[in-house]
Amino acid sequence: MEVLAEAITEVQALDMAAQIALCDEIAAEQPSLFAAILAVLRKKPGEAATEMLLRILMVSFKAMRRSGYRWAPIGEADWERALAQWSGAVRFAADLEGEAQRLAQEHFISQHPEPVLLAYVLQDLNRWQRRDEVRRRVAGDDEWVMMAALSVVQSIAHGRATR
Repeated sequence: MEVLAEAITEVQALDMAAQIALCDEIAAEQPSLFAAILAVLRKKPGEAATEMLLRILMVSFKAMRRSGYRWAPIGEADWERALAQWSGAVRFAADLEGEAQRLAQEHFISQHPEPVLLAYVLQDLNRWQRRDEVRRRVAGDDEWVMMAALSVVQSIAHGRATR
C-alpha cells in the first residue's frame, strides 16, 4: 500500500512537462500498455476520462517501478488475456443475483494479485462515473474506458515480473 501511496503522491506532484516525459518513458518501456490506452483515447471519451486513464497509467507505472520488481514488456497477448480474465469475471458475477453476486465480487477482489492497485482503480472509476458529464453521456464508449482502466491492473497483476 505504501508503494502505491508514494506513486500517487509522486504523480500528483508532476507538472505537465513531467507528465509528458513520464508518458514517453511508459511508451518506451511498456509500449503495448501505452498503445492500448491511446487506442481508447482515440475514441475521444472526454476530458475527465482522458485524465483518469492517463493518471491510472502513470500511477500504475510508478508503482511498478517502486515495487522493486522488473516487469517484462506487457505485450498485446498479455493485454488480451487480462481483458478476457476481467470480462469472464464480470460475466460470471453478472449472472448471479443479490448476495451471491456480492460474494463473487468480494472473492475476485480478495484473491486479486494486486488488490491495492485494483482498489485504487475502482475508486477512480467510481469517482469518474459520478461526474455529471459522465452520467449524462450515452453508455457504450464508457465501457471502453472502464475496460481499459481495469485491464491496466489485470495486465500488471498477471504480467511477468522478476526481482
